Amino acid sequence: AAHGAWSWHRAGEEFTGEPFSGMPLPASRAMELPGAWDVGLLRRLVEQHSLYDLLSRQDLVVNHSSGARFAMSEDQTKAVAFLPEAFPLRLDLDLSDWQIEIWDLSRSRRDHVSHVVVDGQTIFEQPDVSADLVYLMRR
Repeated sequence: AAHGAWSWHRAGEEFTGEPFSGMPLPASRAMELPGAWDVGLLRRLVEQHSLYDLLSRQDLVVNHSSGARFAMSEDQTKAVAFLPEAFPLRLDLDLSDWQIEIWDLSRSRRDHVSHVVVDGQTIFEQPDVSADLVYLMRR
């Protein structure tokens, strides 16, 4: 993690999220941490895949206790799932005709996770990494 990189936090500045996540490091220090590379990779993915119009669709995540976050464009042609750690993911959505790209944020590289569609739900197997992942989906 590189708490402080996203907000470009500066030492001595107010931070209203301190009770929730603690005081962030100054951005100059946070940018030196390995998690700062995640910020750059995520920016690149957002720009390359035009992910500016996503809306939260947590209602489509079947296993809510997993911590997964899910968003989809209003026209339902793009979607993204973020997994803070490796676990199986089940979505109440048939993704059989979608292109799916998996990104392992710890290694800044594409990866593969098998999935099946059963009764209109897409079930992704548990990834064999111990890191956070991003699933990019396009129709």
